[in-house]
Amino acid sequence: MKLFEIIKNYIMFLVFAVCVSGCYTFNKSHNAAHNRALEKDMELLHKDVDSFLGTTKPSMLSE
Repeated sequence: MKLFEIIKNYIMFLVFAVCVSGCYTFNKSHNAAHNRALEKDMELLHKDVDSFLGTTKPSMLSE
């Protein structure tokens, strides 16, 4: 059980370190720009997958 606690604490520390040291800040407009870029990238990825699979229209998952 002690090993589980150590692993859990290590994972929590890593999550905290990524959140603190990442590019996300306390500036709302800066974070919004990151979110818009991520959303655009995911939309383009979805279109690429659809074209790779040969579908002519986007799947219902995009709605």
